[in-house]
Amino acid sequence: MDSPLVVVFLAVIALAALLQAGFVAAIAFGVRVGNQKLEQFEEAFETGVVPQIRSAARLTEKAAEIAEKSLAQAYRVDGMVAGASRKAERYMDEAAVKLENAATRAAMRVDSELAVRAERVREHRVFRKLSSASAFITGLQRALEVWQATAATARAAEEIPPRPEA
Repeated sequence: MDSPLVVVFLAVIALAALLQAGFVAAIAFGVRVGNQKLEQFEEAFETGVVPQIRSAARLTEKAAEIAEKSLAQAYRVDGMVAGASRKAERYMDEAAVKLENAATRAAMRVDSELAVRAERVREHRVFRKLSSASAFITGLQRALEVWQATAATARAAEEIPPRPEA
């Protein structure tokens, strides 16, 4: 073992060990610097971005609450409009019935008066004019009946079942 090669091999092994130790030290130093930069980045993220995210979350919650309130208000308004519409339809129906009754009474009066006058003046021109007026009133009465039937059909077709309250 006194050969000069042993010394060379031991020197190479020592040099390799020193190089390995240098690489490990460089890697450790690099990891330490990387950790410091990562900590700085985390701190910047925590101070700059996280508050913005929390603020956005609060805004989202408030927007959801406003949307829910708006939906509830829309349901209430829809109910009020439906109620007002039903009342308006009822008043229109009542007015139509009153108008129909008034037209019927007027037509009956005119018919009875025409019958009396018809007996008096059968061949006279006035009688012909009054008979056409009677026909007009009868047509008006029929038009009111058709209008009322159409309105009732339309109302039955338009009725919407009540929406469930949320």
